Amino acid sequence: MEEVTFIITSCGRPDLLQETIGSFLNTNRYPIAKYILIEDSADEQMKGFIEERYGDSFNSLIFNAPKLGQIRSIDRAYEEVETTYVFHARTIGGSCTAGSSSNPSPYSRKTGKSSTSGCEG
Repeated sequence: MEEVTFIITSCGRPDLLQETIGSFLNTNRYPIAKYILIEDSADEQMKGFIEERYGDSFNSLIFNAPKLGQIRSIDRAYEEVETTYVFHARTIGGSCTAGSSSNPSPYSRKTGKSSTSGCEG
């Protein structure tokens, strides 16, 4: 079975972050090798929320300060990927939104840098 890394990109929406992670954990049945969360809001309260809520669950928590924007945040998270496949989730809503993926499969082969469009801080 191929190993998969779960990455979630976030930008200052604790409600959507909690909903997205909860939905994934409640429905996923595939073993995940590594969990990565990257937060791009540069907000200290958001950082505290994430550390308290997900500090023990994620292998890597990344906090951008200053904000890097969606594309550079994705690139930064992907630098930590060592698996063949990545499941990339994004919170949708607020000022940091991202377009939907054109790939219908939730697991996509690691290709290096991302070309996903979205929040540019």
